[in-house]
Amino acid sequence: TWTGNYTVMSHSGTRKTAKEPLAWAAELARLGAGEVLLTSIANEGTWSGFDTPLVKKIVESVSIPVIAHGGAGKPEDIGNLFRQTGTSAVAVGSLFLYQKKDMGVLVNFPKERILAAYLSP
Repeated sequence: TWTGNYTVMSHSGTRKTAKEPLAWAAELARLGAGEVLLTSIANEGTWSGFDTPLVKKIVESVSIPVIAHGGAGKPEDIGNLFRQTGTSAVAVGSLFLYQKKDMGVLVNFPKERILAAYLSP
């Protein structure tokens, strides 16, 4: 459920701004941005899934592509996000770089058939 208790952060998430994400995304689109890369700092690196309500609200508020980032823990998270939000793309890091959360580096890209199963409509 959307609560609206979000703040746009800057400087690698170290500084709060007075901006609210929906208004900021709309302003970026108005200023001519070609897309929005939306990172949920609270979910980033947690492997707990994307902030689906936030992504959905941003996607619904702008007419430009939205790339969601932060929280993917399994391939299902990616497919679920596409189906539930209509996001244009996802950016994923840890899921493909580590064996598991808090374990050593291993480039770990899911097999094509597994991705296809989770990304098909």
